[in-house]
Amino acid sequence: MELPQDSESRSLDKVIVRLPDGMRDRLKSEADRNKRSMNAEIVARLETSFDLPGVPGKLDTLGEITRSRTSDLYRFLSESIERSHADLQAQLDEIRRLLARKYDPTLDEVQDVADKVRQMAGEIGTSPAKRPTKVPTK
Repeated sequence: MELPQDSESRSLDKVIVRLPDGMRDRLKSEADRNKRSMNAEIVARLETSFDLPGVPGKLDTLGEITRSRTSDLYRFLSESIERSHADLQAQLDEIRRLLARKYDPTLDEVQDVADKVRQMAGEIGTSPAKRPTKVPTK
């Protein structure tokens, strides 16, 4: 449809825009879906973009929150790892103490040590298939 020479649209600013491949088709589909011309679709989308002046500030705030939460999470994980390491070290020290006795341990005592080692292995994520089930006897 050709517009008459004295049409209002003749007095409006005109801009030539180069669109990336496929964008024209996307705009056309969205314009059809929204029941408006391609021009009206483009103008509506541009108008919407001007209504978002606070977004950069909001993104900065979101970034600060993310950094803060990440820092909190890092601190929590570090402290948890340190506690787990200290608990594991205490258990290893107990096993060393039991093994350092001057007398020959009984089979029950050896089995107790083996049970503690299996328990520690389970706490640090060793697969049950890799854990020994019995302590070999002489």
